[in-house]
Amino acid sequence: MQAPSQDQLKRRYDEAANRAASFMRREYPHLVGILVHGSVARGEPGPYSDIDMLAVTKQKRKPSDFSYFDGDIYVGIGFLSVGELEKEFTDPKAFFWARGSAMATRILYDPKGILGRIMLRWKAC
Repeated sequence: MQAPSQDQLKRRYDEAANRAASFMRREYPHLVGILVHGSVARGEPGPYSDIDMLAVTKQKRKPSDFSYFDGDIYVGIGFLSVGELEKEFTDPKAFFWARGSAMATRILYDPKGILGRIMLRWKAC
């Protein structure tokens, strides 16, 4: 059996990421936005890639992180508040979303442009 082409992998992972984003929007209707991170965001998933997603909320009390399989694709979903995300992009002691790995982040859902503004401020630094 021939391995899938990069275009086939990209399409497959993008479809799974979009299904996950649709699920999150339906189950958590008050989200500020949704980000995808890593190889899927860069458009370079490999045959063993996973999908790393971040749902952003205005509330300080966040839902629990969770994961599941979409077929054979592992999907991990974490939650941050807007304030926590801003800190990730501005605090030099923040975990990993800032400094380098944020370059591999793509916005999937941002109805009010909040995530886009945070990303622009970060890229301007």
